[in-house]
Amino acid sequence: MAKPSQEYPYFQTQVSKQEDIVLRWTEKAKSNIALELAKLGLEDRGKLINSISGKVRKRYGDIEAVTFRYLYYGFFHHSGAINAFGKGVDLPALNWQANAINPLMEGLATDLAEHYAEVAIKNIDFKSK
Repeated sequence: MAKPSQEYPYFQTQVSKQEDIVLRWTEKAKSNIALELAKLGLEDRGKLINSISGKVRKRYGDIEAVTFRYLYYGFFHHSGAINAFGKGVDLPALNWQANAINPLMEGLATDLAEHYAEVAIKNIDFKSK
């Protein structure tokens, strides 16, 4: 069986378009994460905001996941912690990640759905007998 990129030449160019859609979304999400962190009013928010990075993970050419990384204590501010940093400080759960990512999910889903619909339509092939 031929690989999709060999069988349908249009498919290969669309893989990179799919990646562009996800990379643009990742940049928007990084901005939203930075805004949410800024709203928390943390003393060390500058380091935390500057540590944000996003990565698109692919398997066999298909996008499998988007991963965001930031300094470890950002997670404590998200999920809460008892005796945080071993200093006897309790941090309440602020759930800032959902506030940063959730508003963008519908846009990503719409963009990818339009992309896949376009790919499917352009790969329809009619053959005569």
